[in-house]
Amino acid sequence: LIAAAVELPGLLFVMAMVNSRWTGRRGTLAIAFLLCGVASFLLILPDLPTGVKIALASVARMMVFSSFAVTYIFTSEVYPTAVRGTALGAAGAFSKLWSVLSPYVASTLLTYSVASVLGIFGGSALLACAAALLLPFETSAARLRDVVDEAPPDKRERDANRRGRSSSSGGGSSGGGGGGGSFFFRF
Repeated sequence: LIAAAVELPGLLFVMAMVNSRWTGRRGTLAIAFLLCGVASFLLILPDLPTGVKIALASVARMMVFSSFAVTYIFTSEVYPTAVRGTALGAAGAFSKLWSVLSPYVASTLLTYSVASVLGIFGGSALLACAAALLLPFETSAARLRDVVDEAPPDKRERDANRRGRSSSSGGGSSGGGGGGGSFFFRF
């Protein structure tokens, strides 16, 4: 019951952070993974009171739920409309693969120690935090792409400007009327 109850604060955390100009989707995802990893590693400490263990496990669960919610928001904004459904389905399938494997990994590692399980899960969360920080663009204030040929949201204007300069100095047509750039950047 406690595990399910902490998902509501996790959802409130996502709602507060995901559209923030300071964090955005990428920052919210990194913070959620970081807090999950730190809480998991703190659970390894010996002789923690039961209340502290419950609080740390609740924070880890809340941040896992938060990262899951942000991942679906971010993923749906990264992929263009033409392939969004297929891409989300593939991403969902790979996430379910870990959902199937994690109980097996946990039960196998529990034969050695609880710390090994928490270390693997905490390390995975910290690795995911680093991966989130390395994502090449932020989608919080960007227009969604419609086709695969469009550049990612942050690069769209820079590439459009580059095409505009090269087409104006090249002396040729820029593919579909004045204004430079490709057809997809004129909307």
